[in-house]
Amino acid sequence: MAEKCEICGKKFGIFVEKHKLDDGRVVCYECLDKYRKEQGKDLPDVVKNYGVGMQLVLFIAGFLSSFVCIIAGLDMASIQSVAGNTVAEAYYNSVGVFVIGIGLFVGPLLWGIAYSIRKK
Repeated sequence: MAEKCEICGKKFGIFVEKHKLDDGRVVCYECLDKYRKEQGKDLPDVVKNYGVGMQLVLFIAGFLSSFVCIIAGLDMASIQSVAGNTVAEAYYNSVGVFVIGIGLFVGPLLWGIAYSIRKK
């Protein structure tokens, strides 16, 4: 059974870090931030910036994967033989279109994951 934040009920996982309060409760970042503000304390900048590095990596990976897949797919889709249409040419053209589709899917998927870990 996955642990949950004892205040808001958010499940802990890859993108939600556990924090322990002074009274022993285990909470998420947002609830820790609210609790610390109520107590008159502020979070250190290191904790506030949690996830920024992961966001940057995901944004760059999304851009590069889209770019590489689209360029490779366009190269494969433009293959033409001198002798006319062959089975191999049709195959490479189809695979090129598929790779373009993968590029258009993976980039926004990684950007969406990066957006979902952004702190509000």
